[in-house]
Amino acid sequence: MLWGMPSCVAQFWGLSEASWSYEWFSTLDPSGYVTVDRTGDTVITGLPAQMFEATTHLYDVGSGEVQEAQLGRYFTTINDDLVSIWNGETFDTLYWYGAVPGDHWRVPLTMQSPVEITVTDTGTAVMQGVALRYLTVAYEPSFGVSGDTLFERIGSRRVFVEGGLSLGMDAPIIGLRCYSDVEITYDTGLAASCFAMVGQREFQGVAVPALYPNPGSDHVTIVPGYGIARVVVYDVAGRTCLQQDLPNAPVILNTSGLPSGCYSISIITGQKEGSSARWVKQ
Repeated sequence: MLWGMPSCVAQFWGLSEASWSYEWFSTLDPSGYVTVDRTGDTVITGLPAQMFEATTHLYDVGSGEVQEAQLGRYFTTINDDLVSIWNGETFDTLYWYGAVPGDHWRVPLTMQSPVEITVTDTGTAVMQGVALRYLTVAYEPSFGVSGDTLFERIGSRRVFVEGGLSLGMDAPIIGLRCYSDVEITYDTGLAASCFAMVGQREFQGVAVPALYPNPGSDHVTIVPGYGIARVVVYDVAGRTCLQQDLPNAPVILNTSGLPSGCYSISIITGQKEGSSARWVKQ
């Protein structure tokens, strides 16, 4: 599956300016978000490694204060298409961007039973002029994460680099909010903003889809959010223009028959309509 011709070649992991934010939700602890920043380089067992610092930013309703604390320090190394993460003793496979459908590995740094990750599809996306490979994957056991997309640079949309914080009973990190580096920014729509502390959207298994290109013309590529079952396109008068069922994978929607203008692309799971995003046809 190809989403357009690349305009430049992407460095596929660990840019020096890279940063991520993730949604943190727990019934036992304050809610908020986690930031991850690329902080430097080092050498581990003779291999060059990238360093990342993760920090929690949690809102305490009782005190009205934001509590910040270091969550962890992570180290990765790159070998060809393989990104591996240090588990304290050795490097484990984190992302394998050269994988093909059927390839699989174990999710690293899980705290409970082992979780297997299996590649179901591959492709290339062009984000803000940068070509990024992606893998569509499934987890077993899933712990409620029915599927996922792993992008170069960005990593997983659903699972934190420390897998046990997203895959497990009461795991608090429920998905990626945003990613940025010097060339691209990416917002999954999971929260009202990348760094929203209060008033963030309540996580209900639905998120705003990512739309590329926007504005567009005869097609729009939809990167599914969470639990997407069907997409509906409305015009400015609220009339239904297009409908299509979606698998848990990026999909190209043919919009060649639509006139130029603004459209609302809404997501439906079961009988429930969730979030929507604006798309412009030129």
